[in-house]
Amino acid sequence: MPLFRGSIGIPLVAALMAAGGCAGPEDPAAEKATWSGQLGSRLKSGMQAIQDVTPDLPRVSRIVYGSERCHVTEEGETDCGRAALNICKAQGYEAGRAIDTASVNACRPRSIEQIQTGDGPSCRTKYQVTAALCW
Repeated sequence: MPLFRGSIGIPLVAALMAAGGCAGPEDPAAEKATWSGQLGSRLKSGMQAIQDVTPDLPRVSRIVYGSERCHVTEEGETDCGRAALNICKAQGYEAGRAIDTASVNACRPRSIEQIQTGDGPSCRTKYQVTAALCW
């Protein structure tokens, strides 16, 4: 197989050098405009024109998966908006909203005193954002 690659590689390199595609910066052929160079400069100028006209448009929205615990406010309510924002910012987005959450009951172990008095375990429900729509 190496002989086959070598037999194709040499004519390909020779053709590129003859076309000026591999010319170095000190070579006068490097200054000559090529088809691929013209296409590249046109694409770059087109992209720049689009960015100049629409600088304030947000990025395309995307669903991002992660796991961030929801914060509990002073009133005892959960605030999953901040958790979704943290997931989005970790992925490089500026804003986002929670679209999927999960809840888990976290119970502390009961002490002997609680068992004897018949008190139930003290459980809290913890929420976390598992997916966010980011933009």
